[in-house]
Amino acid sequence: MKLSVVRDEELSKEFHVQISKADFDKKFEAVIQKESANIIIDGFRKGKAPLELVKRQQGHKFERQVRVELLEESLDDIAKKHKIDKKDVDVRFNPEKDNVLDFNVTYDTVSDFKLKELKDLKLNNYYVDVESKKLQDQVLNRILLTERVEFDKEVKDKPVGKDHFVVIHIDVYHDDKLKMEAFSNRKLDVYMGDESFLGKDFIKQLEGMKLNEEKTFEITFPKTQPSKFLAGKKHKVSIKVVKIYTLGKLNESGLLKKLQEKNPDLKDLDQLKLQLTQEFGGQLVTDYLDIIHRRRTLDAIDDTYDFGMSARLVENAIQDIKKSFEEEQKKAKENGIILQEDIIRTPKENEAEFERLAKRRIKAHEIFMKMRDAYAKDLQVTEMDMRKALIEYAQNYGVPFEQAVEFLKKNENFAKRIMSRIFETKALDLCHKNATLTQKPIADIIEVFALYDEIMPGILVGV
Repeated sequence: MKLSVVRDEELSKEFHVQISKADFDKKFEAVIQKESANIIIDGFRKGKAPLELVKRQQGHKFERQVRVELLEESLDDIAKKHKIDKKDVDVRFNPEKDNVLDFNVTYDTVSDFKLKELKDLKLNNYYVDVESKKLQDQVLNRILLTERVEFDKEVKDKPVGKDHFVVIHIDVYHDDKLKMEAFSNRKLDVYMGDESFLGKDFIKQLEGMKLNEEKTFEITFPKTQPSKFLAGKKHKVSIKVVKIYTLGKLNESGLLKKLQEKNPDLKDLDQLKLQLTQEFGGQLVTDYLDIIHRRRTLDAIDDTYDFGMSARLVENAIQDIKKSFEEEQKKAKENGIILQEDIIRTPKENEAEFERLAKRRIKAHEIFMKMRDAYAKDLQVTEMDMRKALIEYAQNYGVPFEQAVEFLKKNENFAKRIMSRIFETKALDLCHKNATLTQKPIADIIEVFALYDEIMPGILVGV
């Protein structure tokens, strides 16, 4: 074996390995001599066939074995001499000329660091203030509006009126041609009596439209709109009326009476508000706050740790992120959509974001690997975890659970992705649970949507 050092830096190394035909033949002879004792060929007893016959009939099998063994021996030798971990190397095979094997071995890593105490992470813990009168009123109004919808009374022969609940498809444009990614072909429920979300002018445009009618107009969204992309801004909007339902005359006392039929323990409106807010708060945690906490935890990890990493490691991660982004960008443009990243950043700023996210991804991976060893019991991915993940997958993609299980069994990469996602979620939740927390009550539904909007800029959100 001929080994030459191409690059020998602290965090980045590269070696060129050449194995000659003479080295290969020597290894081949040793292997076939050893294995021939177990080979059975027609007309001969076990291990008694002539060696040349064994070579002719089964030599190709041993050639593959010899290549693997020579590769492993080369990697072992490199790892021992240069004190690196063999499992962290990458191998790139070169076209073979005079040598039977010709390949480059690269090793890129991060500088050593110690895992800090989880309590060293400083985080906000957002929770739903169920005692907030403002939040209780908001929740009650949302539930009341939902209960007022008479889904068995679909309106087909009358235009949209003030007493209707309307389902629309909406496209919001960034300019005259490109739709905004987060608001493209989006299904939206609109209560005609509620102007806080879309604004008085939007409701006025919708009023009088007929079923399946389409309309395009410009609108300035209210400042109370949760999305920072829309709040107080003027955009072209296209809408289509998909469903129209009648709104009943149910009021607060009527709602209380209706729900008391299911739950006789409900005594008064105050108790009803508290119970509804508690239920709604639980849903907010599942749908929004858990995601917000995990993203904030990831930010805190990024801020808390600082260690060196190979430039090649960073560059490879940048290229992976950039490739995914450009694929999404191309797909979006083909569908007349502009990605949110292209709204909030210039191409140069996106390049800087690629680098930031690449370093963040490497950092998170290294920290999670150390956590896996330090908190093995807490971070174990169980069969129950996998089952829950598959149930969620089946529900999201509308396939039977059994089909999802079969897909998992046949697709090793799919199984690895699910296990990795579960593990990372557990790691982030463990960090948040044990961090030094500052309690932050949420007393307004708009606060939740604003927080969520802030951490979801588009596709560049991955670890």
